[in-house]
Amino acid sequence: MKHKDGDNPLFDAQREKSGAVTFSKYAYQYHWALFRIMQEHAIGNEYAVFMELHEDVVLADSLDETKALFEFNQVKTNRGRFNAKSLVKLKNGSSVLGKLVGSGNGKPFSAKLSSLNLVAVNGFDLNLKKTGVSLSKIAVDDLHDDTNKELADAIKKELSVHPLPTNLHFILPELSDKKFQDLIIAEISKLITALFSNPYYDSVEIYRVLYDDITRKGMITYDIRKWGDFLASKALTSNTVTKVINQFTNIKDEATIQAKFSDIIRELGLKIIPAKALEQYFNRYRQNRVGTRSTLVIDTSKEISNLINQEIASGTTEMEEFLNNVAAKISSKNKKQFTNENEVRAAIIYEFIIQQ
Repeated sequence: MKHKDGDNPLFDAQREKSGAVTFSKYAYQYHWALFRIMQEHAIGNEYAVFMELHEDVVLADSLDETKALFEFNQVKTNRGRFNAKSLVKLKNGSSVLGKLVGSGNGKPFSAKLSSLNLVAVNGFDLNLKKTGVSLSKIAVDDLHDDTNKELADAIKKELSVHPLPTNLHFILPELSDKKFQDLIIAEISKLITALFSNPYYDSVEIYRVLYDDITRKGMITYDIRKWGDFLASKALTSNTVTKVINQFTNIKDEATIQAKFSDIIRELGLKIIPAKALEQYFNRYRQNRVGTRSTLVIDTSKEISNLINQEIASGTTEMEEFLNNVAAKISSKNKKQFTNENEVRAAIIYEFIIQQ
């Protein structure tokens, strides 16, 4: 066949497409995890998300291991809709539903599982108790008794587990499996405009950094005993997402904030080198503070703001005295996060500026 300009010289029926299909499946799972992260971040929740850990996507609702509850999500991109028969059909000794139920049954963490979710792009064809309704999230209690019994009997035979877990859900995701990369970038833009007033931001770079981080950590396969090490190596956390968003976001009144900081530096009479050091602490605190989901940072900010108001009301007029007085009253619990007095002063200056 004669080649025409612009034609693909390799155009022909492909012998092997399974690799591309498999990649698309896993890419969707990672993007669904990012979509889930955007949802949690938008409502101000603390979280950690793990990929390929007991289930496709695991979400912890706290960074404190003593408080965290876990959401297990098995994410499917099958072409057809799942019905009761396909959910419990055995393949190599296991069913789709059996794998999900088994991932949370009889484990040391079973009591800390808030939900077991089967997330299917093309949805479900399951009989419900109430006819005529269409649910994007189906709980066990929503299933028709006959369907519940059919699934429960099959899982009992497969796993010796009965009845079905009450925290089991069948979910039709909001994220489409078409152009999901663009949809995530759009969700990032929506989140940032909700967090900040008139921001300048680069949602594409934020997406790239977050996607790189979550995929890199998803490839970690070794077991990690300590929770802190585990979060650092395996999780994409609310704190990390906040830092990445702040890194690529500027607020329009930044020039005003910087001008006020310079005024305070002049009033304190600092020379260039100590002023530069204080500015670095100021910018670091500001980056951690803006759009944060850390309860420690939020609590510290609230305490410093209250102390600032008290000090202003007391009639203090000298900035040096003002900073010393506020710093002396910060609780030891909140003060522990600062490594030196300059960090404390930088935090006070920032909170003072944004209140003006």
